[in-house]
Amino acid sequence: MSGLQGADEVRRNLERLAKGILPEAGRALAAEAKPIEKESRRRTPVEEGELRDSHRISEPKIIGGVVTVVISAGNESTRDKDITVHENMEAAHAGGQAKFMQSSTLDAAPSLPTKLGKQINLRRAMR
Repeated sequence: MSGLQGADEVRRNLERLAKGILPEAGRALAAEAKPIEKESRRRTPVEEGELRDSHRISEPKIIGGVVTVVISAGNESTRDKDITVHENMEAAHAGGQAKFMQSSTLDAAPSLPTKLGKQINLRRAMR
């Protein structure tokens, strides 16, 4: 007789949770990236609208136990201009602001852990 009744079931459940939690965290992170991306888009300065329209959210990636989702704006052909628009605090931005991506992310950061905790579905992770 083993010492702890139900220990095998607990071990199996923990193994299932460990296998499913990172994909579930990726799903939650992608969902929480949407309002950040939306706010960054709203804060983006507009000349022709190309930079504002270029916002994207990547699919979640899991590398070495770390889940990442990337919110980006701009493209290869406009990269230098896009960086200048984002970084130039002295520019008179029409209908937006410098640091649109950074400020949107930093504003969301304090509540992000709580929101992610609510988004992560442990039952789904256990499937």
